[in-house]
Amino acid sequence: MSLSFFYNKSVDDLAQLHDAVYQHQSKASKAIFKSTLTRIQKLYNQPLEKLEMVYAKDVNKFYEMLNTTSYSENTKLQTISVVIKILKICDAPLTLINSYIQFHKKKSNENQEIKKLEIQKENSLVPDFADLQDNYLAMLDYYTDPNRTYNEFLRYFILGLFILQPPLRSSNYINCKLVLKKEVPEDTTHNYLLLDTSGGHRSGATSKHPASGKGAKTNYTFVYNNTRRASILPQRLNPIVNADLIKLIDHYIDKYYLDNGNRWFLKNYNGKEISNRVIENSIKEMSSLLFETNLTTDDLRASYMKHIFHNEKDLLNNIEVLQTLGLSNIPNYLK
Repeated sequence: MSLSFFYNKSVDDLAQLHDAVYQHQSKASKAIFKSTLTRIQKLYNQPLEKLEMVYAKDVNKFYEMLNTTSYSENTKLQTISVVIKILKICDAPLTLINSYIQFHKKKSNENQEIKKLEIQKENSLVPDFADLQDNYLAMLDYYTDPNRTYNEFLRYFILGLFILQPPLRSSNYINCKLVLKKEVPEDTTHNYLLLDTSGGHRSGATSKHPASGKGAKTNYTFVYNNTRRASILPQRLNPIVNADLIKLIDHYIDKYYLDNGNRWFLKNYNGKEISNRVIENSIKEMSSLLFETNLTTDDLRASYMKHIFHNEKDLLNNIEVLQTLGLSNIPNYLK
């Protein structure tokens, strides 16, 4: 069958074909395939059905297009791997498929060699933080779909706490209670997430789901009371300003929060507070799925520090950044 038969196929069309051919792949893998098709649309600034599959005709030219973006090498290779899938689905000529496979293999090997050299130089090898955010947000609609299970959304949400704002220590989100007030509690034995609806309690909102209701707006602020060695401020307030994180917290409270009276912020499906280990494992599992690499909170903190360093000239005067990542770790993060 000629490739021209597939020229007029939209993102949804190709996604449906993919799901039919790769029936046994996970829902998340299928969603990643579809989000990559959307990325290709944005790359050419045209609907997929208008491109006549130009991205699947010459891998070198396609790679040149990818190089006009700020995507990391991993993201570029992941995009090429999706095109390989498309070519296989379309039953493209074997020589064309092999040209993409060989190019992908060559670039992957080169990328691995570069990583090895950087590691040998004791350079802190961390992913680009902006790139992590882009890949995370590409899956936002998928994970906020009502069909997602509690555990599916919870793992995605937990990773978002470290991607859509400065990635603090995971211990800041355990022993953490959800409180419907804007005043900081006097009890400093817990961390808190404050839900402030004083700007206008929303129509349809309830005490159980304070973030619900039409036209609703809740201001969220984390209160961290954890103390640790080299800490400058014993208590820190973190107002949530990222619109996507606000959307996720709204969705969590509206659709998933288990209100069984104990008011813990993060709970398992039995209503008990999750452990620090669950947070760490969720980050590793979801980063492997979304970023194709296992990342820890330390990796995310290092990535964020480098991101700030390259965009914030007065880094050493920024107390909040120092407080977020820990004074003793800064030299290693900035290698």
